[in-house]
Amino acid sequence: MADLSKLDKAINELDSQSKEIAVINKVLTEIGTLNKGLSKNISTLEKHNNSFVAVTDALSTSVKEKSLKITAKLEELFAENKKFYKELDALLHSLLEKHMSDIQVEVRNESQQLRKEFKEVQENTERSLIAVETISKESSEKQIKATRTVLIITSILLVSNILLALKILGFI
Repeated sequence: MADLSKLDKAINELDSQSKEIAVINKVLTEIGTLNKGLSKNISTLEKHNNSFVAVTDALSTSVKEKSLKITAKLEELFAENKKFYKELDALLHSLLEKHMSDIQVEVRNESQQLRKEFKEVQENTERSLIAVETISKESSEKQIKATRTVLIITSILLVSNILLALKILGFI
């Protein structure tokens, strides 16, 4: 009986170990399944990570290209803007020169017109002065003649008065 009890005990132990092995086997199977799932997930993650890296690289390249294009376009716009300002400056300078030329021509024309009018006024003034001088000379000559005539008449009257006085006094 002792053998039976040992045998019974060994069977119980084997049964218990068998159950433990079954649980361990079940756990190992679960671990294997999880391991396969993890491997599959890691593989998928690596695949997606590679895709992500490729997309990131493509986006980075695209952004760099767009940035270069934008920079080139900005430089082109700055160059065009600079050219436009130079052309505008030249145009304004040209218009200013043209208007300055027009103003200078206008000033010359006005100056010539003023000289002409001044010359006419001067000539008219000279003619008037000559006419006044002529009238003055004529008037002066008339006054001189009138003065001579008065002097002659006064002299004649004086001489006749002296003669009359001498006659009255008896000297003649």
